[in-house]
Amino acid sequence: MAAISKAILILHEIYGVNDFINDQIHYFEALGFHVYCPNLLKRPAFSYQEAEAAYNYFYSQDHSEMQSNISNAVDRLSRIHEAVFVIGYSVGGTLAWLCSDNINCTGVIACYGSRIRDHVQLMPKCKTLLLFSQEAGFSVRQLASKLANKPTVFIREFDAAHGFLNPSSANYCEHAAKEAQKEILRFLQ
Repeated sequence: MAAISKAILILHEIYGVNDFINDQIHYFEALGFHVYCPNLLKRPAFSYQEAEAAYNYFYSQDHSEMQSNISNAVDRLSRIHEAVFVIGYSVGGTLAWLCSDNINCTGVIACYGSRIRDHVQLMPKCKTLLLFSQEAGFSVRQLASKLANKPTVFIREFDAAHGFLNPSSANYCEHAAKEAQKEILRFLQ
């Protein structure tokens, strides 16, 4: 029996394709996935000390073009792989959520995509796992209640801060990161 060709499209945080994202790429490749990670910034990654510059740069970009390019990538990947998953972190998580209405997407995993709250009207066409951290700017529980009627959406809230999966983040939480990775692996199977 031939192995099913599964692809993962990773969408990075505002910092770009940095060490954390490269670690994720290698992690999923080691699990047998074909991994793709477009550089949405089209420039080298920002350091964590350049947070303000990273935010300013990201938000100066054309997000509709960015989302269109991501959707086109999902469509292209679906022609050469039997399954296409999208995994996004932070702003990449929100962009991943926006991919969940693409019929060519097998599944979406959005890790602490806090701006999902601006797109609650979206009705995912694929299974979607939302991994939330504790957020100072809004109530994750209220957001979860707004999304509860969506049958393909699964939500898990972690007692950790935004960025808890990233060992280079000041908010890294080893226990929550391990639990989240288990959730991700279950979802991908």
